[in-house]
Parts: sequence; C-alpha cells; structure tokens
Amino acid sequence: MGVAAPGLTNGVTRVLTEITTASLNSNFPPRTGVANSGGVRLPDKDEGFDKLSWFSVTGIVSNDGGGGPADELSEFVGLYDRDNPVTEDACWDLLRGWLASAVERWAAGQAKPADVRLLNWLLSSKLLPGDAASLPDVSRLVDRYREVEASIGFPRSANSMDERGVQPVNYRLNIRGDVYRESDPVPRGFLQVFADGQRVGYDEGSGRLELAEYLSSRDNPQTARVFVNRVWHWVFGTGLVATPNDFGKLGDRPSHPELLDWLANQFVEEGWSTKKLIRRLVLSQAFRQSGTVSDKAADRDPANRLLHHYPTRRLEAEAIRDSLLAVSGSLDRQLYGRPINPPRTAEDSMKRLFSGPLDSHRRRSLYIEMSIMEPPAFLVGFNLPDLKLPTGRRDETNVPAQALAMLNDPLVIQQAEHWGEQLVNDQSKTVAQRVRGMFIQALGRTPDEQELKLWINAVTSFSASGDTMSDRQAWTELAHTMFNTKEFIYYR
Repeated sequence: MGVAAPGLTNGVTRVLTEITTASLNSNFPPRTGVANSGGVRLPDKDEGFDKLSWFSVTGIVSNDGGGGPADELSEFVGLYDRDNPVTEDACWDLLRGWLASAVERWAAGQAKPADVRLLNWLLSSKLLPGDAASLPDVSRLVDRYREVEASIGFPRSANSMDERGVQPVNYRLNIRGDVYRESDPVPRGFLQVFADGQRVGYDEGSGRLELAEYLSSRDNPQTARVFVNRVWHWVFGTGLVATPNDFGKLGDRPSHPELLDWLANQFVEEGWSTKKLIRRLVLSQAFRQSGTVSDKAADRDPANRLLHHYPTRRLEAEAIRDSLLAVSGSLDRQLYGRPINPPRTAEDSMKRLFSGPLDSHRRRSLYIEMSIMEPPAFLVGFNLPDLKLPTGRRDETNVPAQALAMLNDPLVIQQAEHWGEQLVNDQSKTVAQRVRGMFIQALGRTPDEQELKLWINAVTSFSASGDTMSDRQAWTELAHTMFNTKEFIYYR
C-alpha cells in the first residue's frame, strides 16, 4: 500500500492510496521489515508468513515538521452528543446506546475510524462475541471457509510476456549508440547461422514465441548440446567444451565431439530428462576412475582433456557451507520453504538488507536469500559468482582469506562446537573409534595407522582433563581442525 500527500486543496490534505494483493503483485510485500517514522517495523520474512493478502501503512507525510497529530479521542464523541443522564439507569442506557451505535454503523458498512478503535477494544476486552461459535449458522460457514482456505496453496507469480493485442514494432538502430541519432528500422528476424539458413517464421507478434519453440525443438540440436555440456561440467569439473558459455569461434573446441552429440541426442530421446542424464554420467567408467595420476598420463595430457583420471576439485561455496552443517549433524534436510536472510554485521532497511540467524535456520544454502547489494559474506569468500552476471564456469581461487574464514568465521566455530557436543554424546568406546568415525563422517574414508596416531595425539593434547572422551572442548577443537583440512573442502 502506498500513501502520499501531494498537497493541500481548499485546506484539505489529498491522500493517494494504492492497494494491491499478493496474487497481483509479484514483488509482494515490497517493503517488509522497514521501520516507519514511529519506529514500528513490519514483520520480516523470517518472522512468519500468511498466504492471505494484507496491507499496512508504513508512513504518512503531510508536512515537513516533526511530531504527530494529537489524539482527539473521537470515539467518545457519542457520549456527549445527547442529554446528560441524571440516574444510574440512564447512565447505563447511555453507555449501551453508545456501544450499540458503533456496532450498528459497522454492520451497515458506515463505520467511522473512531468506531473501529472502539470495536477493537470491545473485542480485545471480550465484550463482544469475537468467534463464530456463538452463532451456529455462521460457525458452519466459517468452518467451511477455513477448510477451503487450508487447501489453497500460496499464490505464485512468474515474470512472463503477453503479446495479445499488441502491435509489434521494428526498432530503429541507434547510430553509434546515440539514442538521439536513429537510422532506418531493423526488421525483426533470426540469426540464420543457427538455423542453416532457414528463418524462424512468424506472422504476428514479435517472433519471441516462435524463437522459443524453435530453440526447444528437435530441429535445433544446439540447445541440447549446450545443456548436456553444462551438466557434464557440473559433474566432471570441466565440460566437453571447456567454455560452457561460448560455443562459438572464440570458445574451445569439444574434446570429444562425437560423445557430446551422442549425449545430446540421448537427452532429447529421453524427454529432456536431467535425472536420466546425470544417472548416465555418474554410472560411466569415466566418472568412476580414481584420482591417481600416472607420470605418463600427466606428460601426454596435462590438462586431463582425455579424462585419464578424475580431477581433484574444490567444493563450491554453497557445498562447503552445507558440508559444515551436514558433518556437524545440524543440517535441516527439509525441502522447500521461504528464503532466509543471511547473517549480516549491519542492517539497512532502505536496501532491504536484514540479518538472519548465523546458521540460517540450519537450512541448505539453496534457501539463503541473495541480494546483489550484499551477498552472503561466507559464500563470497569461496568464489560465489557475481549475482548480476550469468556464470557458466565459476572462478576457483586459493587465497589466505579462505583459510582465515575456516579458522575464524563464526559459522565454522559454531558448527565445530555443535559437532564436538555430538561427539561427546555418541556411543564410541575408545578415542580411536571416535576418530575413525570422524574421518568417515567428514572425509568419507577411514584413516591409515599413521593418521590415526596423529589425530589421537592431537585430541589428547587438546584435553585439559584426564577424561578425554568426555572433554567437549577437546573434541570441539579436533572438529575445528578437521574442518580446516584441505581434504574437507576438496574431493577426488
């Protein structure tokens, strides 16, 4: 709801009011969490949602001066617009008539602002029946309403385009990019190089629908090739075409062109199923190779373009954070839900930057709200892509700030403490058994004898008491150390 006071007309303030509902506004609610001039803040996204539409006034400005209007207590006017009572019964009659008149005006749809305040007071004081239970006929209708309401999901919206009734326009070319210098109109069309010289036909409209249908049709193999290559890149670290965003002359040539075409054809034949495609890749011999590199293979194919081993790769930023939660035993694996604000050192209501809990309610990084003005700091430290740009291949750096984050970030420390508490309460009988369990949980393997000895010595040195198995601080330190191993954020 937007409220503005553009000026005075004949001494009366004109107020412009705009009201929209959740189903009609894709950016609804637009200003949750913003504090108004009185310091009252609307509920933030993490504080609960209601699928019903609602509106509220965040501020009204009618002058530049400070202060607000004095309370006129207009709800009491009805007590003084009649003769003064002289007996106790007359006083009660006056009060009953005053309250009843407010209810009658509300029932007739003629309630005044003062009546609303009075009725709210009566309801909060339980002086009026506020539920339908006291009215059997209404109660049945309300129950049915609640039943239907509970079966309706949250309204969803999606950005789309509707060209019905719109006359298409051929835009003019701006000479040297100058908006004030226009040349002749440029006819709408399609790049013939991608269609073997055949134009994408269209009769009416802009041609966008026809273009979308062509790009997703069996007659255009490029879309399937690009998608298959992108999935291969996610699974193997490098695509069959090493430049997933560029299949043109400036991009790399495919290392296995026949394989790429075969996978694209299979992808289309199987109904464009991403699940089937990923299953085919991870069950392949190429995926099941070890990460061991022989000297001969490294000499002949140093970039591993022939896939003679599975490359060692660092986890992506979101996977590092999710691994911290999963290994410590605090990850909430629930699916779906509203986005959660990341933790921030400072909030800015004008930019809609609010701080959430340190562990973001233990949800996966997928559910953390992203803002181009301030992305989550922990994820940015591990090469979270620029949110303003499409990124086919993420940067992968190894800088001191990342090591410092794993040592000092409050999230890492919090999860180490949680894991340490879990370890102290597990069913392990010996230190060695618990350390082996930590290796399996964090690294997916068991330690060799030398590693086991080193880690047992470490937890013993961390312990300040004689009972190492019950020393929560010692196991927290060991968990923190495990988080800081290279093997924790790299896999092979």
